[in-house]
Amino acid sequence: MSLKILVVTPDFPYPANHGGRVDYYNRIRCFHEYGYEVDLISTVKEEISEEHVDHMRRYVKSITLVKRDISLRSLFSKLPLQMKSRDALRKINLSTKQFDVLWLESEYVLPIVNHPDIRFNKSFLRIHNLESKYFVSLATSSIPHPSSLFYFLEAVKFRRFDNRFPVSIDKRLFISSSEMKAAAGMDNKFYLPPVYPDFNIQSHLQKREGKRVLFVGSLFMPNNRKSIDFYIQQVHPLLLTQPDYEFVVIGSTRMDTTLQQKLLATYAGAANVRFLFDASEETILKYYSSSRVFVNPVFETAGIKMKVLDAIRHGIPVVSTKAGIEGTGLDAGQDVLVADSAKEMANQLKAIFSGTLDDFSLVRNAQLKLQSNQTKLKQVFYE
Repeated sequence: MSLKILVVTPDFPYPANHGGRVDYYNRIRCFHEYGYEVDLISTVKEEISEEHVDHMRRYVKSITLVKRDISLRSLFSKLPLQMKSRDALRKINLSTKQFDVLWLESEYVLPIVNHPDIRFNKSFLRIHNLESKYFVSLATSSIPHPSSLFYFLEAVKFRRFDNRFPVSIDKRLFISSSEMKAAAGMDNKFYLPPVYPDFNIQSHLQKREGKRVLFVGSLFMPNNRKSIDFYIQQVHPLLLTQPDYEFVVIGSTRMDTTLQQKLLATYAGAANVRFLFDASEETILKYYSSSRVFVNPVFETAGIKMKVLDAIRHGIPVVSTKAGIEGTGLDAGQDVLVADSAKEMANQLKAIFSGTLDDFSLVRNAQLKLQSNQTKLKQVFYE
């Protein structure tokens, strides 16, 4: 059965270079594979290149871009800035106004449900994070920077909004199983892990060599910057005696040259550390293929860390903190290695380097779990 779906995203899905984008970009591709007709609305802060728009046209019938309002008026609203800045969704003009499904990628785009002309049979809301928890984690990671105050205010606003959720939603689709359980007051809950089009275990599994450790994540996010600081300051020195060891950090800075220069200056004295900013998809894939192990040393988080699942999808073993795999359904010791101290993380990496640990089986176990998730997206529409 073909469905007409209006997908509304808080950011343009391509390039899929950070967690949220990866999730909804892959889901849109799956909808296309299923034969569903997709109209896409994305809110944006900057101009989107025609090349990126053309890429998305492979998978959707139409694309509408809506400019966000990042102004003092939005900042001082009772609503979270993430929602208020997207208020223009209530007034956009669309050629198609009747849909089987309205698919909302996070609470940020909820203003569209107040559009007077759009009609839909079902509404689904993707819960990427428990937003109040997420903004508390960002605030904590940002202290003592002044931005921590903004994050705390957003957390308070989202907490108030969560308690008075004014919109009727048919299904709330949680990316994190643990956060779904924690959201005791919400109804119509459904666990929907990330899905990947054309997922094939055999095409990604490989025996790996070398001692390159990889981190991929959004460097504009303070919790990710705090994670790599922990690794470089505390784990990295314990590995420098390993021949040919290096640590590679790949991440989006949203082309912020000031942030790039600050990171390079901060870690200028760290041997065997490389940064690749705003890398292309081809470059990221190359490093997934050539790296020995992926690390996710995050302690403050919400939702799930898509970077972990993406690494597993590409066949690379993962060493993570406990917080870094929370809600993913992955098991410590069976699918990934978990360490919450610098010494423990360094020892696990050394065990992978030396071959004393069967990391190939870890990756295969984890990929089998990802594969078992692939049918759950279609189930959303019929359960």
